[in-house]
Amino acid sequence: MPLFSAVLRQFASRRALARSSQGLEIIHDFFLQEWPGVAERFDPQRGTLEAFSTYAFVRFARRRLAQEARLERVLASAAFVAEQAEPNGELDTASLDTPRIGEALGRLQPGDRLLLELRFGTPPYSERQIAEYLKTTRYAARSSLASALARLIALVGHSTQLDTTDIQIAKAFFVDQEASSSVAERFSITESQANKARARILRTISKLLGGRQ
Repeated sequence: MPLFSAVLRQFASRRALARSSQGLEIIHDFFLQEWPGVAERFDPQRGTLEAFSTYAFVRFARRRLAQEARLERVLASAAFVAEQAEPNGELDTASLDTPRIGEALGRLQPGDRLLLELRFGTPPYSERQIAEYLKTTRYAARSSLASALARLIALVGHSTQLDTTDIQIAKAFFVDQEASSSVAERFSITESQANKARARILRTISKLLGGRQ
């Protein structure tokens, strides 16, 4: 563990870590996903277990950080800075607030994070593939994806597609998990208007998912 922490400090010094909890998540996932294979491949005649496991951890951490950075850029371009796209479709990635997005991703439940990683990862899963992976229907998969993205947008607190009030309503519904009656009372609207706002937000966010079906 101290060796792995030292590796992560080196990544942090290069600003590769977006949030403090990210390092612990990487260590946890390394032992869960990678360690069994490391133990099998280790050959004591070729070096120490300490050196071999550290090398394996560096490779795992570098790959994981690259994947997460790519995911954050894709989510940012999809949901938050679409208007900054150049005519050729490229984005000025320097303008993306990736630490803020990374922090919001870290606050998502594992299930939501998995859905977004599948949809926007490399290679991206289609909704049909996600439905097959989760053993559910495409409608259910799309609904879950829209809710996950709504939670992410609400946590980030900014979107080019939703106004400030809609983001606040999205936070009430999708992050705070409030009932329609509670949301209606908070925003001084009727319960019917609250439900219509929720449906409108989900329709808007569903369009952001776009891409392969």
